[in-house]
Amino acid sequence: MKWRYALIAVLTTLLITTFTISSQPLLANNSSVATANDLVAAINSANSNPDADTIILISDITLDAIAESSTTYGNSGLPAITSDITIEGQGHWLFKSGLSDFRFLRVASTGTLTLYNLSLGAGHATAGTTAGGCGSGISCGGGIFSEGTLNLTHTSIISNVARDGAGLYIFSGTANIYDSGFSQNSGDMNTGYGGAIYVKSGNLNIHDSVFSTNQSGSGGAIYFENGTEVIDRTNFTANKASFAGGGLVNANGSGTITGSAFSNNSANLGGGVAQTNGTLISDSTFSGNKATSGGGGAYFDALSSSITIRNTTFSGNTAPTGGGIYSTNTQSLSFQNSIIRQSSTGTNCAISGGAFTADSANLADDASCTGFTNLSNPVQNLNIGTFADNGGSTKTFAISQPSPALDSSSVACSGFDQRGVARGLNMVGNINAPRAGDCDVGAFEVAPAGSIRTLQFATSASSVPVGTSGTIQVPITLDSTLYQADTVKAYIWVSGGTAVAGIDYAPYGVETVTIARATELNFANVTLLNSAPTTDKTIILSFAMQNGPGFSGATRLGTQLTHTITLFGNQTTGQTYSTGSASELVNAITSANTTDGTDTILLTSDITLTVKADTSSDYGDSGLPAITSAITIEGQGHSITRDVNAPNFRILRVAQSGLLTLNNLTISGGKTNNSGFHFGGGILSEGAVILNNSVISANNADYGGGLSVIYGTANLYDSTISNNTTNANGLGAGLALLVGNLTIADSVISNNISTGNGGGIYVDSDSGNIVINRSTIRGNKASNTGGGMIFGGSTGSAIITNSTFFGNSANSGGGAALAGSIYLSNSTFSGNSATTHAGGVYLSGYVVPMVVNHVTFVNNTAPDGGGIYAFDQSSLITLSDSIVIQSTSGGNCSISPNSFSASGTNFADDASCPGFTNVSSSTLNIGALADNGGNTQTYALNIPSPALDSSTGTCGDFDQRGVARGINTSGAIDAPQAGDCDVGAFEAGGTIPILEFADAVSTASIHSATHQVQLKLDSNLAQGDSAQAYVWVSGGTAVAGVDYAPFGVQTVSIIPGSSSGLVKVTLLDSTARADKTIILSIATQNGPGFGGPIHLGTQLTHTITTSELEGTPEPTSEPTSEPTPEVTPEPTDLPNAAPVRNYFTTNMPTLTWNPVAGTDHYEIQVSIHSDFTGAITYNVGNQLSFTWPDPLADHFYYWHIRSCKGAATSTCGSWSKFDTFVVKTS
Repeated sequence: MKWRYALIAVLTTLLITTFTISSQPLLANNSSVATANDLVAAINSANSNPDADTIILISDITLDAIAESSTTYGNSGLPAITSDITIEGQGHWLFKSGLSDFRFLRVASTGTLTLYNLSLGAGHATAGTTAGGCGSGISCGGGIFSEGTLNLTHTSIISNVARDGAGLYIFSGTANIYDSGFSQNSGDMNTGYGGAIYVKSGNLNIHDSVFSTNQSGSGGAIYFENGTEVIDRTNFTANKASFAGGGLVNANGSGTITGSAFSNNSANLGGGVAQTNGTLISDSTFSGNKATSGGGGAYFDALSSSITIRNTTFSGNTAPTGGGIYSTNTQSLSFQNSIIRQSSTGTNCAISGGAFTADSANLADDASCTGFTNLSNPVQNLNIGTFADNGGSTKTFAISQPSPALDSSSVACSGFDQRGVARGLNMVGNINAPRAGDCDVGAFEVAPAGSIRTLQFATSASSVPVGTSGTIQVPITLDSTLYQADTVKAYIWVSGGTAVAGIDYAPYGVETVTIARATELNFANVTLLNSAPTTDKTIILSFAMQNGPGFSGATRLGTQLTHTITLFGNQTTGQTYSTGSASELVNAITSANTTDGTDTILLTSDITLTVKADTSSDYGDSGLPAITSAITIEGQGHSITRDVNAPNFRILRVAQSGLLTLNNLTISGGKTNNSGFHFGGGILSEGAVILNNSVISANNADYGGGLSVIYGTANLYDSTISNNTTNANGLGAGLALLVGNLTIADSVISNNISTGNGGGIYVDSDSGNIVINRSTIRGNKASNTGGGMIFGGSTGSAIITNSTFFGNSANSGGGAALAGSIYLSNSTFSGNSATTHAGGVYLSGYVVPMVVNHVTFVNNTAPDGGGIYAFDQSSLITLSDSIVIQSTSGGNCSISPNSFSASGTNFADDASCPGFTNVSSSTLNIGALADNGGNTQTYALNIPSPALDSSTGTCGDFDQRGVARGINTSGAIDAPQAGDCDVGAFEAGGTIPILEFADAVSTASIHSATHQVQLKLDSNLAQGDSAQAYVWVSGGTAVAGVDYAPFGVQTVSIIPGSSSGLVKVTLLDSTARADKTIILSIATQNGPGFGGPIHLGTQLTHTITTSELEGTPEPTSEPTSEPTPEVTPEPTDLPNAAPVRNYFTTNMPTLTWNPVAGTDHYEIQVSIHSDFTGAITYNVGNQLSFTWPDPLADHFYYWHIRSCKGAATSTCGSWSKFDTFVVKTS
């Protein structure tokens, strides 16, 4: 009788893509067998051969004799496996006849056995018992007994019998089971363990498999005694145990079960599973399981370990005690985001002793599960379906809307539900990494009903006044707030307009804009070069969500997908004035205020003001007339100063209608009088003021000693505000922003002294938005709060990046005092001090989020919170991937309750910062504050340091200095992500490899279906890193859709350990009568023109010529050149050789081979069939290794190669002997 078993599995069709075949010598012993004697002989021969061998079954085989008889191990029908052997079943069976009892085979401790596409049926271990509970194996392992390494792929183990481990007994070693089935295997129902599998000690990995109708005393399907188990996407159905664990018992091992289903299993305790040691069960379902005593779904009795159940559904299980779960004396049992319902007898939960924790995000339909939300009081409809195929490898209970399970998780969930559906898209359309509140409770994630929220330009258009220069910002916004620590990226490029790159604006490429959860918005930055075009000009911006123009990515785009900037032209030519005295300057400003256009005033000498020129009861006195139009003052290195003996007045005021640009000018000595408006000792502005390479120094006022902005905007570029002061209880000695917007870039705010708040900068609570970038705030003092700066914006937001706060002091918040919506990133706080608290920074988020990311705090001091002082009752302050060390008093941190959360990896050298890793300063190996490149000083990280490559949150593209992140200390590259970046503001990095086309030109025969172009790096990537290139057609005479398939932007991945990748161009026209060209270009990130974090080489384009003689040649049976001999690879020791046994854990393996003299190119075939049925022939050029960029499915593969001398098939030699490899990535 033959047993037939239907595996629940999907055989993935092989996709011929670009991969690498390892340089292994081809098979030394490749045997095909049809009889039992042939199989025995083949195994004996393979055992004597040191190389890996493959045995191919070409028919079903029945074993009727004992090939191994051992007093230690009992009888087996085949010789013991002592070397590396693969048996390729090709769908055939191995049977045992009924003449005597024996198992099929034994894997010795030195052996590695791979079974592929094979069924084993009716094995029977020798009767009897031995000391040590089958330690010598006589009555164990009815199908297979293993002490070595066993790999099963698409294999069935059926109707085998033993006392323990009827299907498979693992005494030691490792078993990897993929896409396989164990059915109708029977252990002893009184004393046996593991109907399908018993693991005495070892590692067990099971993926995409089925265990059904197996039985034993304990562990109807699996009994796991010691070691580590991983079970994923696997079904346990109708298995039975007399005592414990109908589906599975984990006695003393550690295990993880994910994406699996336990249904209709039965036992006395734990109908589905019985766990007596630490386990994580996640994204799984227990349905219809039954226990005659307790724990219908699951039984837990882990006296000295912890068990976690996360996002798992228990439904319709039954037992007298604990129909859903029964736990006795478990040290720690934690339920997270899970459902227990409709336990048909007993209650849902029965807890007897031990520690049980669960919160209200867990749901049950009775009151027996402590901490769960009871859906029966008041009655709530879970709106759950039946146990059914809802997609994926295993059945699930679908949830429909509305349901209390939707978007109600309380702890972070995994990336995918039981079916493999992505979690983290909630019902109101929020996106990003799954976390509390994003995911549904239970094993099933409901796709969002509404659209994912939009990302778009805040407005469709903006205009720029004549005379505006420097960087302007275009806001990009989300329609709702991101969850904590979430970010979204947009990629912006110039898509049109009449302005000319390089003349009107700086060449733009593609700008990456990161929107942090604290702000809901960020800005595209356009640098203007022509501040006075003669006519109006436009710049049209477009954006996408990922990898270049036109790709929407994971976030839906809104309706506002373009933004047009209008640069107003100088329709009326402004006047130009040259001035060398105070009176000439007064007259020039008075005249310029009366004309249209932008007027320019050139200073030819320093100017000293002795009398006031503007008197106002509203604004006080000024030494120059108010600016009421567009005026540019070209200082040419000169200064405007109030004479020390003159009456008190500020230097000048900008009215609401005014636009003042100061270039290369110093403003000093201004002082507001005591009878007027005490704002702005140097400049008071209600309009717009722009400083380029200018200085505001030694001025005095009550509010804004150097510069005061009340309404309007101020933009400071490459400028300095220094040595300004305020009077009693003054605000903002350097500058004060009361209402309006402020941008500071590449500037210095230094040595300003305030008698009140804000030594360097004061920003009022009613202000708008401020941006500080690449700037230094140093040596400023405040008598009260905010030595370097104070931001109290309750209506606006502050973005502070790539800046250093050094040597500032105050009563509190020595470096800075920040409250409200703050994004502080890639910055350094050093040597700041406070007399009460917050030597480095005072943080108070109140009711809006505040993010501190990649910031380094060193050597700050205060009695309370030397580095950081945080106070916020709403827990909205998040600090990630930062360093706080060497605070000389008051501890590194002082954190009030419920105010602060640390995420990612953070380091401190004491225990005062909650959630930080406590490590000594010497271990961090940090340098001194110094010029390490960039515009601001930083603390360099030295090697070794635990801060290197240890960020666990997503980092930005660049560090404080502008050095690309994601380049680790060995030069490996990748888009910045968790684990790629260093902690703190400094990225140590390494040498950035150069990426380019390997050659400038190539020729493709138009008879070829696919032409390949190689990309290369100048050095190998480090293990675990990958590089991506974006390639597109940028020119040529060939026509897309006629001569070649439309190309778009092709993403090419260069995989870990490799230094090259391939671009594929599909040719369409095989009858072209003239040469045509295809020109390719390359970028390294986010679309055409953007260099990204990988440096490009000199070979940035590649021209393909499709060359052919007039007409199409007729096929011929005669070779056009002498064929090469058959490929005969020899043993080599190449760096890209495959692992032992050609077992790849990447789905893009690298295959290599040995050279054949005189070869023009090589061809490869890869197939899941040994006769290469349906295989595609791939021309890989004249190279000895090949990497395919498209992933291969997990499978067992055959491959062979041949060498060729020309384009015709007849010029190729014969195919080599085939070799084999396995791809298994999970």
